[in-house]
Amino acid sequence: TMCILFESYMAEYDDLVSRSHMTAWVAGFIDGEGCIHIYKQKYKSRSTGEHGGITHSLRISIGQNNLEVLERIIDVLDIHAKIFKNKRNMGTNRQCYTLHINGKYALRTIELIKPYLVRKLPEALAAERFWEEGRKDLKTGRKPVPKAIMDIREWWYNKMRRMK
Repeated sequence: TMCILFESYMAEYDDLVSRSHMTAWVAGFIDGEGCIHIYKQKYKSRSTGEHGGITHSLRISIGQNNLEVLERIIDVLDIHAKIFKNKRNMGTNRQCYTLHINGKYALRTIELIKPYLVRKLPEALAAERFWEEGRKDLKTGRKPVPKAIMDIREWWYNKMRRMK
């Protein structure tokens, strides 16, 4: 069947193409079809169940109607990511999917693809600065993140929105 032929071809292809070439391919894909952004997420307090605040997270998203391409991107990057089926409507003829690479995996992806980026390079650089200046490595446990750091994260969130 076509699936077996495709898998056989891809195995041969892997032998011919270096890891750096495949990483460059992923970078080109993200440059053209992807989005590097910071998103805000509300969370509930563990103790009360009420709205506890917001958190800022780094994400790379790629929309695509070819599931195999998104799976291939995950394989090339060798990172944790999730693929979601988009809801179909009358205007879409094919099933579409969205790949989300979140948090430290998005940062790792940026580190890998940065040398090959063109269009999304400014966003990648801003994402790295958000991670560093916004102290995304900071673990506070049950305590909230200090206001000064939340202000920095919010500044980078707004900066990235203006870059779109």
